[in-house]
Amino acid sequence: QEKNEIKGSIRTESDDVDVSQIASLFGGGGHKKASGFSIPGRLERTGEGSWKIIK
Repeated sequence: QEKNEIKGSIRTESDDVDVSQIASLFGGGGHKKASGFSIPGRLERTGEGSWKIIK
């Protein structure tokens, strides 16, 4: 997470999953087994193990 940007990285070892399709939902992309995205906002901890996106 940088100033007001959240960066995500998605990876898989499975041949049955195309993570680039998941990343494209957030405006990102990449390869079938490794993709990424950036969205505006910042993360705020809301409880143990829970986070929310603040825009």
